[in-house]
Amino acid sequence: MKKCQLFYFFLTAILCIGLISCSDDDDDDVIRSNEKKITEFAINAVKAEIDETNKTIILTLPAETDVTKLKPQIKVSDKASVTPASDVETDFTKPVTYTVKAEDGSTQAYTATIHVIKLTPFLISKIKVNDGQTPGYIQFTYNDDNTLAKYASYTDDGKEYELCEFTYDSPKRVTEVKLTSEGEWYITYLYEVFV
Repeated sequence: MKKCQLFYFFLTAILCIGLISCSDDDDDDVIRSNEKKITEFAINAVKAEIDETNKTIILTLPAETDVTKLKPQIKVSDKASVTPASDVETDFTKPVTYTVKAEDGSTQAYTATIHVIKLTPFLISKIKVNDGQTPGYIQFTYNDDNTLAKYASYTDDGKEYELCEFTYDSPKRVTEVKLTSEGEWYITYLYEVFV
């Protein structure tokens, strides 16, 4: 009987030791990734330059892009996450900070800046003309807001033979065109503006 009790005692002890050795403390031995990089940043298929040294993201977008409601597509290191998340509408009127969190909990901040190409008006001042009838040139004059104020046609010897003047309303729409030819007559076109 004592042998039987001793056998059950050892069997119970072995089972307890086995159960204790299978506990959850093995997680401390798992090495978690510390990778926390933004590997790709794009808006509307335009990819940004990512400077890993300075942790900056620079993206240049076409003229007249509304930077207040952009949704960047962001890729990060495996097992990492980013805040703000990818495809979240973001206002880029000022630089935006993105924080990448690695699997091990460490973080890295990146500063994203969006530049929009500025259009420079292309203004023609003079064109040489040789249409087979009256060779000469056309000279253009512009208002301060780069709208065409008038153009004048001249013969090669400098004599003005046609003048066209434009009048605009406040949103830069033409409301009147006055055409004078060789100083003898003029036509005024009035435009009705519909809003």
